[in-house]
Amino acid sequence: MRIKQVLWPASRLQRLAVVVVGAVVLYTLVGFFVVPRVIQYVATSTLTEQLDRKTRVEWVRFNPYVFSCEIGGLRIENKSGDGNWVEVERLLLNLQASSAYKRALVISRFRVDSPRLSITRNMDQSYNFSDLLGDSSESAPDEEESGAARFSVNNIQIRSGEVEFTDKPADTRHTLTDFSFSLPAISNFPYAAETFVEPSISGRINDTAFDLGGQSKPFAQSRQSRFELDVEELSLSRYMVYLSGDRNFDLNQGKLSTDITVAYALPEQEASYLRLDGTVELEKLEMVLRGEREREFIAVPRIGIELGGGNLLRGDLQLDGVRIQEPRVNLARREKGQLFLPDLGGESEAREEEEAPSPQQKGDGFFTLGLDRLQLISGRIRFEDASTSPVFATTLQPFELSLEDLQTGS
Repeated sequence: MRIKQVLWPASRLQRLAVVVVGAVVLYTLVGFFVVPRVIQYVATSTLTEQLDRKTRVEWVRFNPYVFSCEIGGLRIENKSGDGNWVEVERLLLNLQASSAYKRALVISRFRVDSPRLSITRNMDQSYNFSDLLGDSSESAPDEEESGAARFSVNNIQIRSGEVEFTDKPADTRHTLTDFSFSLPAISNFPYAAETFVEPSISGRINDTAFDLGGQSKPFAQSRQSRFELDVEELSLSRYMVYLSGDRNFDLNQGKLSTDITVAYALPEQEASYLRLDGTVELEKLEMVLRGEREREFIAVPRIGIELGGGNLLRGDLQLDGVRIQEPRVNLARREKGQLFLPDLGGESEAREEEEAPSPQQKGDGFFTLGLDRLQLISGRIRFEDASTSPVFATTLQPFELSLEDLQTGS
């Protein structure tokens, strides 16, 4: 009898208190112990079915009072079953209660720790995710009719990410390590359209550090954006395999460094623009030609380029300065009289067959270049002509060149 009186007292106020306490206890138990199991089951089964890849989730934690969800040990295998396609050590998401009355997705925090993505290009030019790239043309009209869903995502972070790209046709492998991405907030609410979002991205591509940061209005009509790209000594030689054609040259050395600002906008009252400012440096550039014997074609210790704006959308590039230090160029003329020059293979013949475009065909889209100053310091040019007997050879050294206010186009 006492137990019954305690669980269901005669007083209405006491009964209400018991109901409230019971509801809180039930809500707590379901939220902390039942919901994580449901999320783990639904996430595993749904991803496995939708991606057609075996998916595992090691653990899930859910806090029903702050609406936070943590997912740990996410593993999505390759379709072939040989290794994992996606791995995520920990994913944290905080959903705001305001999502209910705003009828929008409002997330106060979204963080991904130690994600890893493995991409493979197969010998038939397909990728290990090609089967997931379906045709979305049929669903596009429905999306346009329904309108974009409102969202606001804040405190976005990706930490210690890795991407491994295995390129089987090129017999090479590329890695992105120490990847970091942060974004304070992004929202497509009307009041936030004119607010800059400020993403920050950094990492190392094949041991070359890079850093990208800036500001953007992705949902404003102007799309106004400004980004800064810093790259430190990117090795160019390892990317030569992606040049099309049967080339007759190799880039033995070459490092690229940039400190560039890219600005883009579609203003209503002015012309759209895409501008480049900053500096580009090429160091230890060495190109060799393959033929009867391998020979050095050009070697440059350093090329410095200062970008000065212009508008690439209108075909206008402006350079404040180009400085070429101590270049070595070796020109050779073969026995049949043709110059031995770099060639991608098959393209030179095609270009000879094409007719040069007339001024009318060039039109307003003709590319223009403005160069304030060009300096070539302590150069050397060697020329060898095998079409004569005996072979003629000469060297021009030192070679100096200085140009100012160079303009091309109209």
